[in-house]
Order: sequence, then structure tokens, then C-alpha cells
Amino acid sequence: MLTARQQLSVRSLHSCLIASIEDQLLPLHPGYQHAKVYPGKKHELRLASGARITIPANSIRGEAGELLQQEVDFFIIENNSLEEMILSNRPAASNGDLMNCSWQLKIRASLHSMPLQLVKPIEIDVPLNEPPGKTHPFKLYTGSKSSVRVWGAKLQFDWKSCPQIPFFQTREKDQHYLNFRLPSFDWYALGRTSALRTERSMLTVKVKGQQMPMEQMNAYLVYPDLNAISYLYRNGTDFSAIGVPSKQKLIVMVIAKQKGKLYFGARFRQNNKEKILDVSLSSVSASGLLTTIREHIQKG
Repeated sequence: MLTARQQLSVRSLHSCLIASIEDQLLPLHPGYQHAKVYPGKKHELRLASGARITIPANSIRGEAGELLQQEVDFFIIENNSLEEMILSNRPAASNGDLMNCSWQLKIRASLHSMPLQLVKPIEIDVPLNEPPGKTHPFKLYTGSKSSVRVWGAKLQFDWKSCPQIPFFQTREKDQHYLNFRLPSFDWYALGRTSALRTERSMLTVKVKGQQMPMEQMNAYLVYPDLNAISYLYRNGTDFSAIGVPSKQKLIVMVIAKQKGKLYFGARFRQNNKEKILDVSLSSVSASGLLTTIREHIQKG
């Protein structure tokens, strides 16, 4: 019979063997942070964007609610751009509607690789680039599962609005912030859905490459003008999307993985009548992927 440590080692080995594309890219993510936090004390963490996370004392506890007497691992992923959202495999869309998304955050804590729970809300301050008026245009969203999908496809990650969490506008010297409190460890986002009044259609993407079929593939529709991203749904070696705005500029991006190596392909939609797009994959280094994605977005 395996000991608890041996069982953990087996689970860790299994996780390495089936590591997702985003897990492989995580160490290279500009917004990834890891900190040691002692739960018995109050902590303030500053992120790359200038956002702050304030963790109250005794807010992080074990699975059974027990107090912790040693440092724990606190993990953060902060997305401030479309390319960072792609690296972490997170869309900028909610329930089928494109979402102009300015900021995304994932927080979690663990002790010896075991997940911990949040028993007191943590406080978030997100800097605003421009002074807000009496009302701000943002909504807060949390991670969920999509209710819109292509027939036969699996449910994918989606954002749902969480109006029960109130916002406050604060100011420190010349810097304005949005302040709110998060009740649990999860994904969160600031954004607003884009109410597009335009024709919509279905789009099919056919992926080409010498290494096909791939072990894993993620495919996205990127809308640079809207600062939005949506998933394409896997259909064998092809991908499909429904409800695609016909008059919006978009880029199809595909990231694939085969035997630990990464592959990337992109295709700009040249006109609104294109319903089938071919995307060719070529190998790319993990360190060069972020630059490659950013260059395509800038061209768009």
C-alpha cells in the first residue's frame, strides 16, 4: 500500500505526463508570481500592473478550517494583455458575448501541494489608467463554465458576472483605484461585454502541419479592436465557432503541443465572407511564443 507521500509523488508524475499547454508556459508568463505567506500575519502583495492584494491575518486555513502555523505558498497569475490571456488559456468572452477585458487574476494557496481555503475575503486594489467618473464601466466576473457551445463539444471555461461583490473607487495622491473584496480562491476578471449589432456566422478552422495530429491544441479568435478573445471548439483535427461577428477584424491563433514541443499558427481573416480558414503550424520555442503572439496582435 502506498504511503501518502508516495501517492502524492504518483499524482505529481501523472500531472507532469499530461501537463497542459498553459502549465508548460506558466514559468514564462510575465504575470506569474509565487510568494511565501505566513497566514497568522497580514500581508500586502504588489503585482506587475500596480494592483495590490491585501491578505488579512488568519484568512487562509487548511481544508478542515484549521489554523496554520507555517508559511504557505501563494500563487498569482495576472493577465494584463491579450497575449497573456492566451498564454494562460483564458478567454475574454462571457456567455457567448465578447468581453472587452482589461484585467484578469487567478489566486490560490497551498501547503505541501495541498489546496487551502479562504475564510476571510482578501482585498484587491486595481489601478485605473484614467480618473473615473461617478460610475465606472467595468463589471467583475468570476470563473465558470460556458452555456454556449458547438454541438458535441465539451463545456469550456467561461466568465459569469458576480454583481454581489460591490466596487469602491479610491484615490491615493494622483492614482485612482477600483477596490473590492474576493471571497474565495478562483479566477476573476474586470471587463464589460460588447453589445455588437452585426451579422454573425459560423467559422471553421482547419489546422495543417507535418506533426498532425497533435497531442493537445488550443485555438482562439482574437479581436484586437475589441480587446477580446473567444475559444474555438475542437472537432477532430478542426475547430469551429458559432456567433462570430461578421464585420469584426479577427485573427485565428492555434497553439499545439506534441512530445513536449510547441507549435504555433495564425491566420488573419481577409474578408467577411471567409467561412473556412486554413492555419499552418510551425515549431516555436516556449521563450519565443509570447513575442510571436504579440507581433501578430500588433499587426492586426
